[in-house]
Order: sequence, then C-alpha cells, then structure tokens
Amino acid sequence: MLHRDGTKYSEGLLSQSASEPRYPSFVEARVDEILYTDDPRNSTHSSGNREIEYNCTIINGTLEGQRIFNVKDTAESGGQYNKSVRVRSPTRKGKIEPPITEPDKTDGEFVLIALVYNNPYKSRIIRGLPHPLSRAMDIEKDEGAVNTWEYNGVTFHIDKDGALEIGYGGGAKDVNGNAADENAAGSSIILNKEGGVVFTDSEGQILELDSENKKISIESSADTDMSVGKDWSVEINGNTSIQSNGILTLKGANVLIQSGGVGAARIGDMAIGIGNMGGPVVSTIQTGSITTLIGG
Repeated sequence: MLHRDGTKYSEGLLSQSASEPRYPSFVEARVDEILYTDDPRNSTHSSGNREIEYNCTIINGTLEGQRIFNVKDTAESGGQYNKSVRVRSPTRKGKIEPPITEPDKTDGEFVLIALVYNNPYKSRIIRGLPHPLSRAMDIEKDEGAVNTWEYNGVTFHIDKDGALEIGYGGGAKDVNGNAADENAAGSSIILNKEGGVVFTDSEGQILELDSENKKISIESSADTDMSVGKDWSVEINGNTSIQSNGILTLKGANVLIQSGGVGAARIGDMAIGIGNMGGPVVSTIQTGSITTLIGG
C-alpha cells in the first residue's frame, strides 16, 4: 500500500520514519468502493474467514484526501449465530478531489474509522457519520426519543410513543435520489400505539386491525380474492349485512340456508298442492323476484 506521493508505508507505529505521516487513532472518511469477498483485491479473499472490505478517502484534517485501502467493518452482533451485516454505500459520482466534504460532491457514505495502533493497515469502520444532506440527526424536541433508519428504499421508524412504521419507497435510490420504481412506493406496515396494525400497499389498498374499536377493515379499489385450502368457518355473534353494488353470487355443491331444509322453488318449477275441493292441484310458478335468482 502506498501513500499519495508513491512512498511505501512501513507497518508498525515504531517503524514510521520522520517523512511518513503520523496517523491519528480515528479518522473521518468517505466510502469510495466496495471490495466484496470474491474480489481478488480483498485481503481476505483467499482466507478461511472472509470479510467485506472498503477503499475509503479521509475527508478532513491534515490527511484530507489520503486514501485508506482494505478497511474492514464492524458488526452490531458478532456471535456465531447472532450476527449482522450491512453493506455500506459507496460513492457513485466518480473520483472527487478535495474538498470532498461538500454535500453536492459525494453520495458515498461517511464513516468513522479506527486505526488500530495508528496503523492504516489495521483499520476498521466503527460507525457511520451523518451525511450533510441526509438530515438524519435533525431531531426536534417535539419528536422526542425516536429510532429511524433507511436502507435501499426501506424506512424503519419508531416514534416517541413506541409506534412502529415500516415503509417501502420503491427500491434503492440512484445517484440523483430517484427510486428504482416510483410506482411501487407507498407500501407500509404500521403498529400504532393503540395496539392496532395497518397494512397499506402502493395502490392505497388497506387492511386495518383496529384494536381500539375492535374492528377489522379492508379497503380495496380493485378485485379482492381469498383462497382457502380446506374448510372455512365463520361465526358471527351479532347482526350480519352483506351488500353488493354489483352481482352477488353464492355458489356451492350444495347451498344450505338455516342448516338445510326443503329445496328452493324457482320460476317455471312445477308445484303440486291441494285445491279448494281437497283434490290435488298441479301448477307452474309464474312470477318471482327479479333481483334474487336461484340456479341448481
């Protein structure tokens, strides 16, 4: 690994020469490039414990503009089974010359890097830093204690009351801040402070579990289908109303009303009854409802 002037950095703090820069314990930097574990330039590429790495540029101080290569990352959870990973966002606007802290000149993620023993060869990203254009840390008093993040177009926000909202913004944003699919944006899941749950899709269709009013609501501007693989049982303890502004169809191998009984009569069916004189009478049903139709 070389300095910007082409001289080689000598590993180990004690071996630094007077001409080599003295590295601090921490530096603020911009992520320039991702070195995935299958990238031959990744220093762990051929090892048995591969880690993603980054090439970064220091963004302030006397070392501003100096490159740091093969920077490893840290994880929120470092266990064998309880683990986490998040790929950092590199700059997509090409090589930027100092000063590179101007917000409109970079979209690369800003990070805080720890240099173990002040050695850039032993560097790890320990935290992200707020980008000047993200306004991520702009939390006013009325908002209170919140937890919020956004990644690849998905937002996660817990407000001061503990309500959770997960939103989908249409996928990862390009260098100009445009989502991959603006038409898909708008879906959300909300767990509100009353204990209810609201599901909304990009078309404004809503499924709401209203725990406060003990009610379930479904709103859809398009067709709504439900498929049940086996028996479906619905028990209603109050009055029931089914209303359709179009055709209402009930269809089954057998349609039973009030647990079954005698068959339903239709217009054109033959009816056999008892006449005034006590004898049998055979007639045909001529009229009936024009809005309620029975098949079978």
